[in-house]
Amino acid sequence: MEPNWSSLPEDLLIAIANRILSLENYVVFGSVCRSWRSAAPKENFNSSNHQLLPWLMLRQTHPDLHSQPQTPKIYSLTNHRLYRIPHPPHRSYCTANSILSSLGWIMAASNHHRNDISLFHPLSPDHQIRLPLRNINVVYKFALSSRPSLAPPRDFAVVAIDQSSDSAAKNQLSFWRPGRSSWARIRAEEPVLFLDVVHFNGRFYAVDRRRRVLALSPDRQDRDRRMVSVVSELNLPKSEAPFLNPYDVEMLYLVESEGALLVVQGDRQWWGHGNRETTEFRVFEVNVNDGSFWKVESLGDRALFLGDKSSSFSIKASDFLGCKCNCIYFADDFRKLDNFGVRSKDIGVFDMKDGKLERFFGFENRESEYLTPLWVQPSFLCE
Repeated sequence: MEPNWSSLPEDLLIAIANRILSLENYVVFGSVCRSWRSAAPKENFNSSNHQLLPWLMLRQTHPDLHSQPQTPKIYSLTNHRLYRIPHPPHRSYCTANSILSSLGWIMAASNHHRNDISLFHPLSPDHQIRLPLRNINVVYKFALSSRPSLAPPRDFAVVAIDQSSDSAAKNQLSFWRPGRSSWARIRAEEPVLFLDVVHFNGRFYAVDRRRRVLALSPDRQDRDRRMVSVVSELNLPKSEAPFLNPYDVEMLYLVESEGALLVVQGDRQWWGHGNRETTEFRVFEVNVNDGSFWKVESLGDRALFLGDKSSSFSIKASDFLGCKCNCIYFADDFRKLDNFGVRSKDIGVFDMKDGKLERFFGFENRESEYLTPLWVQPSFLCE
């Protein structure tokens, strides 16, 4: 007779849970069954090192609307392994045309289900925060002011870069906070292409294709004034803006790092034959008070995490086992197709000191059926 592992005594399960030092393994432990999950709350995670490297969260390509939802996975930078996490909250998670992350939370936005938008925590996906319905085609990126709480008062705000179904503009900024019945459009003075958004020192900031850093005032009540103001224009020297090939792509990211606002400029170059890859990053610090900016030569003991669908963030490398200091970790969106129909798999780490770039080749070769890699900062739901 096979043993009934789900009927193990609760005190034994808790004793086992207390001896698990890896959060990845702790998640796997809690995913076995209901009784094991009840023994795996935050309080029973007894690791001596709660500082955990960010994960890459993945979902499968081309989901079948009539099949069971695919279980998302996480890729651990600590041991370079894939782990299954608890089942997705709803079929719309697999069919959503936008899956994004910020501060460890996931946004799923779908235009197949009345433009449903929800926030959920990847370690507790059955707890969702439903956001107002939107008339949108896609959400490109979003940023949270703080980690949401499931219990009122919910003191957080969301700014999203999205494209409205009835708008001729390339994209727009939208704002929502708990208590509002609908999203508010953040009005800019002229149509621009927004590339990234971040919450910094109590305020949201965005960067656009014209290399302008913009301060946002989404709560402004004066309808006669715009909600976007220019903080800084990055008039970079020619040597710092070498994007001359029309097939090259410039990426701009906003990151809060140790009390400073950074603009990261990346070069994704076209090599021909359907091959476009990131080759270099440059970092600039912006003074939001006077608009001045300067090049950052070294990140010191910091590491930056950038993603096409993830809100960028910074960590202190020495606090995280296996993290490389003075480096930039990046993850491209698998869904992007070039002119030859080849999917990009641009994931790696860039060393600021010597300019060398290392890609996760083993990960790419084994998991080409996955898309939308998201950087997720591991945390428990109540943190």
